[in-house]
Amino acid sequence: MSNKSYVFVQQFNALKGCVEWCPVADDYDYKREVARSAYADMLHDKHRNDLYRLAIEKSVQKLLKERSEAVRVLDIGTGTGLLSMLAARAFGEHRNRCTITAFECFLPMADCAEKVIAKNGFSDLIRVCKKRSNDANCDEFSNSERADLLVTEVFDTELIGEGAIGTYRYALSNQLKENALLVPSRARIWIQLISSKWLERGIQFRNVSVKNGSIIKPSVKILECPGSHHLHDLQLNSMKLNDEICLISDAKVLFEFNFSDINTLPLHDSKEITFELNQNVDSHLLVAMWWDLFMDYEGEYLLSCAPYWANPCSHDPHRQPWRDHWIQSVYYLPANIEPFRLKRGNPFTIKGFRDEYSFWFDIAGKQSKHQASCVCGLHSHMLRSRLRILNDTETLNYYFETVSQIFVEQHPKSVLFIGDSSFLPLIVAKSFSETTVHCFTQDKHSIDFYAEFVNNNSLNVNFVSDMKLLENEKFDLIFAEPFFYTVNLPWDTLRFWYLLSELPKNCYEKNNVKLVPRRAIIEAVAVEFDDLWKIRAKVGDCQGFNLTDFDNLVLEAMKETDAVIEPQPVWEYPCRALANEPLSVFQWDFTSFELSNNCSEFSTRLKINPNLLKHTNNVSLVMWIKFVLAEEKVISTGPISPFKIGEYISWHKDWKQGVSFLFANVKKLSYDNNGCLIYDLKFNYNFSDGELNLSVS
Repeated sequence: MSNKSYVFVQQFNALKGCVEWCPVADDYDYKREVARSAYADMLHDKHRNDLYRLAIEKSVQKLLKERSEAVRVLDIGTGTGLLSMLAARAFGEHRNRCTITAFECFLPMADCAEKVIAKNGFSDLIRVCKKRSNDANCDEFSNSERADLLVTEVFDTELIGEGAIGTYRYALSNQLKENALLVPSRARIWIQLISSKWLERGIQFRNVSVKNGSIIKPSVKILECPGSHHLHDLQLNSMKLNDEICLISDAKVLFEFNFSDINTLPLHDSKEITFELNQNVDSHLLVAMWWDLFMDYEGEYLLSCAPYWANPCSHDPHRQPWRDHWIQSVYYLPANIEPFRLKRGNPFTIKGFRDEYSFWFDIAGKQSKHQASCVCGLHSHMLRSRLRILNDTETLNYYFETVSQIFVEQHPKSVLFIGDSSFLPLIVAKSFSETTVHCFTQDKHSIDFYAEFVNNNSLNVNFVSDMKLLENEKFDLIFAEPFFYTVNLPWDTLRFWYLLSELPKNCYEKNNVKLVPRRAIIEAVAVEFDDLWKIRAKVGDCQGFNLTDFDNLVLEAMKETDAVIEPQPVWEYPCRALANEPLSVFQWDFTSFELSNNCSEFSTRLKINPNLLKHTNNVSLVMWIKFVLAEEKVISTGPISPFKIGEYISWHKDWKQGVSFLFANVKKLSYDNNGCLIYDLKFNYNFSDGELNLSVS
């Protein structure tokens, strides 16, 4: 009998749309926090680590030549202790001349760093301080004890979002000598004007229409709202130039930071920058942003996060240093700005703002010292991916064609839509005014959405958030997209099925009521990711150091707290198909109105030819859901076109898919008699909480 004790924690049930108490091991919160702190993708970033090593070695050599006394090194946010160990090793035969203080405020990682440092033989040189660097006693850094060298990595996608400015300001004022060297030494923020039809759909609500001429219009209140100011961090390296994205200007430096000069690190700053447009513009303009680092004091070693078209390493999108911790960002100008009509060669001035942690942008001439934020209440609670789908008239028409065919054939008098924030029930109400349209949603933001658009378009729609209120209704059609704000994994949309099963039985005649969608299909395909696998791969050796203690800590925590299937926007991470067609995992028919009317288990064996793989043990599984609206009318959240074995797959950009890193969930590789890799998979769908589980052997 196990001696492990358990506690109850709140977990969200995506199927039922509620929070439930679930038993977990009493160290669950601790291990989940450890799992979330994973630095594995950074440690697999050889390009980054090489540049840190070269800059640290160069700085140490300079200090050894110029100073006869002991050299003190400060490492802020040491993580595994990698940078401290690079510094210690750089002293070589002069190791008796160095002392290193490494700060790490996340206690589990600080404990791990001590183990890693000890295993690699540097405990006598490196002292790990288990606190924030700005919580240190200033007496520890008196003038004679201040550091000669600062090595740190406190950056995120925006560079400053993890508090880099405050960290450097404090270090310069309290912990570093006046002539100290810093690795990295300087940073630049780059911006470039771009346009993208796909990204543009996520800026502002638009008029949407279907082929019969019915139009749904946003209100003046919505159109005058500045929208959401949240940055959109994404892998621009996965977008095709002159197809998915167009460059409207050259890239320019907006802000520069000299980390050794506190005067370049104010807490607030703004700057105007003028671009010359390199092509005509008849759309919204977007601001692409990235940063680069001069790693050493002379600027010899440059680390760039630029997308492939601007990256000094290579302009080939498939030859970029891969990193998922530092990627590019897109910033949106206020949504109440009309699309531009500009000519090639015109000047265009952008004003960039920042505070201690973030950036935002506006057109020049506005006295906007603060981030413009949503005032209508809709943009701020709407994912840009959802807004892009709402503005996709092609998809709306695809749904509407199926629904309108039912109206032509059966003339339904009363219909029910189930789901959050959709134009579909509104366009039905607009097109078939003699039909009573009911809309079931329990999300407050969804209710606000429907109320705003119904009022502005003078529609007759009855909103319901309690199934009991529908007991006296009789529906001829029940339909959905489906979409809910609670969706994380694609099959979370099966909440539609759950709500369908909760509907009072007298609300429909099972043999006569029409359902859209009618069926759901879970599909999967084995793939090999070019790089995404690194977030779940063991580090082992990094720059010649043994990091197995880190692997043991983080990967074990992930196994105990993370689901085997995780959501990922797979379009951002190139992967090649290891099969010619998808695997059908589950098929469910909604027309019985019973939630568990089909089997919930499926087992299969994958056989993978190892000659297809770039890495021996790098097989993953991508999963998605398809909805059958009617015969030969299918909506998919997965691949957008057929694929062939060995070829890259094109994925739906507005849905996340489910990813399982099979290689990380097997203890050892198995082969059949023909030399093929074998993975035995067992899928289980839990009809009580909507979890789709996968075991791999």
